This record gives sequence, C-alpha cells and structure tokens, in this order.
Amino acid sequence: IKEGSVFLDGEEISSQSEEKLARLRRDKIGYIFQQPTMIRSMNLIDNIVVTSVLKERSKQKEIKAKAILLMKKTGISDLAQRGTNEVSGGQLQRAGICRALMNCPKIIFGDEPTGALNSVAASEILDIIAMIHQEGKTILLATHDVKVAARSERVVFMK
Repeated sequence: IKEGSVFLDGEEISSQSEEKLARLRRDKIGYIFQQPTMIRSMNLIDNIVVTSVLKERSKQKEIKAKAILLMKKTGISDLAQRGTNEVSGGQLQRAGICRALMNCPKIIFGDEPTGALNSVAASEILDIIAMIHQEGKTILLATHDVKVAARSERVVFMK
C-alpha cells in the first residue's frame, strides 16, 4: 500500500517525474553508504569531486577548493592524492562523507555508515556525523547498531 506524501524543503516530491527526482537526489540529498563506492583508478580528491565537476565543469577550481576544505574538516586533507587502495576503511568513509556534502544537501541519508568499520573508526565517523548535524544538517541514519542509535537525537524502530 502506498499512501501519503513526501515533502523536502517545502516541496511535495512523491509524485514528481523521474527526471525531477533525479535532479532532486543530485542537488538536495547526500548519501553516506556502508561501503563507500569509489572509482579505483582515481585518487581520493578526484573521487570526492567527480559528481560535482560533471555537474558544473566551469567551476572546477571552486569545487576542488571546497573538497579540500571538507577533507580538512574530516581529517583527511593529507590523503588527497592517495589512491583508494592506499587508505583505511575509515579514511574511505570520511571521503564518502566529503562527497555527500559537496552539493550542500538539505538532508543526508546514511545507510549503516559505520557497519564496515572497526570500533575506533566507527566512533570517529559518528563524531564527524554529529559535528555535521550540529552545523545544521538533517541526517537520517539506518542502522542495526545500538551504539549508533544511542548517539542519535531521535530513534524510530521499524518492523
């Protein structure tokens, strides 16, 4: 059964065309995945900027500068030129967070963002997510981890 409406940023989106929904996902939503999907032949900074550069080729310098600021914020600026196979899982997840923030999304969805990490890296990622939330971003996380849920403002259980 499909009922109800979905609103994002004051706009009803549940009945929009696929083209409009694709634009909305690109422009207003950030995603943090359990396993960051990176292009292996590219270094970290290029993986972070790839979708933004494709969207606005004329602003490559500004886009790269923004990525560098996000990398500093998440503690990986010294890894910008490293390949995806030269960094840890936690560092890859930080790069994924940077990529999720590149287009200044209205909301960020996280699908088990700490699920593939050891406990130290997971705690660091949760600290970064909390910092992003404190700066005013709405973040919706799906998790099975009680420790992740315990750090959330609001927890909703689903059957």
